[in-house]
Order: sequence, then C-alpha cells, then structure tokens
Amino acid sequence: MWAVSVLDADPAARAANKSMQFKIAAADMPVLPELPAELAAVGVPFVPLVLEGLTITPWLDGAKIALSYRATGIRPVPMPVKAPKGRDPITP
Repeated sequence: MWAVSVLDADPAARAANKSMQFKIAAADMPVLPELPAELAAVGVPFVPLVLEGLTITPWLDGAKIALSYRATGIRPVPMPVKAPKGRDPITP
C-alpha cells in the first residue's frame, strides 16, 4: 500500500483541509505524471489526477467523524489535443 498526498489549491480553503492523504492499494508504487504544458501555460500549479476505485470510509476519532481515503490506482486526467479558442484547456 502506498500513500499519496493531495493538496487543495483553493486559497479560501481552511488550513486543516488543505491536504489529504490517500492510500493506494497497488503492487507497484504509483508514478505521478508530469504537469502538462497546456496547464503550466495557463498557471495551473498541480497535476489533475483521477483516483481509480476510490472508497471513502467514515470512522470515529474521539468525538468527531474522520474519513479514510483509499484508491486502487491513479492516472492523469485526459487532456484535449488542442483547446478550442477561448476555452479553458482543462475542460475536455
């Protein structure tokens, strides 16, 4: 099992919610893809990923509910070959 940390780039997000750790149940360590040039060109700071087989399990941590995140794999979000003029390249 491998752990991958995910960051939230939203400046309005609370500090406690800025990052989450996912456990990836895979035989081999997942390799994170590079940031696509199309996203870097428009100032996107992170690589968008798809978490395959994602499960979220709630559990009690004292008096509060906590969440455990697990996935079976990760892959990059498919990027369009070329974004239409005036469109955001993130939207396929």
